[in-house]
Amino acid sequence: MLRRWALARRWPPRRGMASSRSQRDWRVLGLHAPPVGTSTAQLDLYGTLGEKVWCAEPSEMRRELRTAAEALRTATVEEPTGICFARRPGLNPVSWTVGHVAFTYELLVHEPLGLRKWEGMGDPWRWFDSSLITWDDRWLLHEAGELPNVTTSRAYLDACHAACEGLITAAEEQGGGRHSDHSTEKESAVSSHSALLDPIASYLIKYAITHECWHAEDLVHTRHVHRLPPPPALLEENVVDGSALEAKSTGQEWVCPSSQPLPTPGDTDDAEVPGGTFWLGAPRDSSFVIDCEKWAHPVQLAPFRISRCCVSVAEFAEFVADGGYNDDSYWSHEGVRWKGASNAQHPWSWTPVGSLNEALHAGLAGWQMHWFNGRLPLTNVSQWPVSHVSWYEAEAYCAWAGRRLPTEAEWEAACCGVPCGDASTLAPYKGAAFPWGDSPLRGHLANSALRHGGVLLDVNEMPAGDSPWGCRQMIGNVWEWTATTFYPWPGYVMDYPYREQSAPWFGSSKVARGGCFATPDTVLRGGEYRSFYHPSGRPEVAIGFRTCAIH
Repeated sequence: MLRRWALARRWPPRRGMASSRSQRDWRVLGLHAPPVGTSTAQLDLYGTLGEKVWCAEPSEMRRELRTAAEALRTATVEEPTGICFARRPGLNPVSWTVGHVAFTYELLVHEPLGLRKWEGMGDPWRWFDSSLITWDDRWLLHEAGELPNVTTSRAYLDACHAACEGLITAAEEQGGGRHSDHSTEKESAVSSHSALLDPIASYLIKYAITHECWHAEDLVHTRHVHRLPPPPALLEENVVDGSALEAKSTGQEWVCPSSQPLPTPGDTDDAEVPGGTFWLGAPRDSSFVIDCEKWAHPVQLAPFRISRCCVSVAEFAEFVADGGYNDDSYWSHEGVRWKGASNAQHPWSWTPVGSLNEALHAGLAGWQMHWFNGRLPLTNVSQWPVSHVSWYEAEAYCAWAGRRLPTEAEWEAACCGVPCGDASTLAPYKGAAFPWGDSPLRGHLANSALRHGGVLLDVNEMPAGDSPWGCRQMIGNVWEWTATTFYPWPGYVMDYPYREQSAPWFGSSKVARGGCFATPDTVLRGGEYRSFYHPSGRPEVAIGFRTCAIH
């Protein structure tokens, strides 16, 4: 089966070529094109739909659907007439992204639940199937003018949202009525519980919403890479501590206020976390999880010390000024190869004010940072977390500093773990979903979902969001690298409906945790959310790291 999957992955349709249903290995590929009449049960190869038990509140699902739609709409940018954005690794054409999100709603929600499809897109398989339309082909279609434009793709997505809303409304209107054996597929998506969606509909819609949120974040990063203004801040009465920096999303060049270190002595010290047995992963009664998060399993942790804050721009600048990029002794074999191939001499978003040699001798004053449509002197953002660095750069910094990256289990324990009894050992289970408890995300707790606009916050800010150990900003601001290679956990099986969610990336990626300033709340379900990136990094992603003591 793995060989069949590999062969299918090597077959990219050429530009303009439709991937018809007869040409798809629908039994293996994640985004499937099954023969007409194929049942959901036949597609669910491992029976994972049968384990779903969570029934969503229709009003809450509607709220998440609309929030995801607004996040994508806010982040989407029209390409100027006659101008085609240049290809950048990790980024897709904007029109393809919007159409692909709509296509995924149709594939993962509309088909299984029998919802009406939008006929205005023709055959979306020829453009938006991410399994077979390779990254190169997406850009070839775009550059040839063969992709639907952003306006058409938006209309497609609006129609998909409307169909999902119709299903949600049906759940509310039908309440808890029992259904006959002749109920329509749409009616069968309603739970027998009063005014709840049934578990399968809950899972499929939630998955499609989460997928939309992933791409909404990608579009924010697209703005950054192409030097466009950041999206406007989320309109929410959540900044109760008044600590937000103002981001202006206008056509003019955006300027960040001067960043000042906060007078909080000790916040840059290590937090001490006692050892013990810790259950890593999502518990089985979780409402919604991704397949790579299943299931909670015990790991044995030795006591460790982890930095309370992420590595700052100022701290990383010391590594750069000390010749860290030129001293291969700090770099692993793979890191040296990456550094040579990418010609990296400093973080991707930094540029010297004068020559590189002058910048290396000038310290912070010798550098500026590309941030959306502006350039920020590093002296103004010295206490921001360093971001847009690869795993190899994080690893090299740790070697220079005599530190190490935390493992994934250590990171989750520092984020959501709690002390046991007399605090001499680590409790086996997480104390809450988030570092601060179970209360939902708000602007004084985490810099996420663009609550503070398109800016990072100083590493010492937001003490209200601290974990029980005193670790700060473990949710939001920047993603954080861990030392752990991305592998499945015990008992893993590929999940329906998207079996390519995790499996193709096992062994080649590193685990990242915590989310960033642009990550929507739907994605940040708690400290257990697993993301992953290749160690060479996607330079557009706002990703940094914190360190652990070696002894």
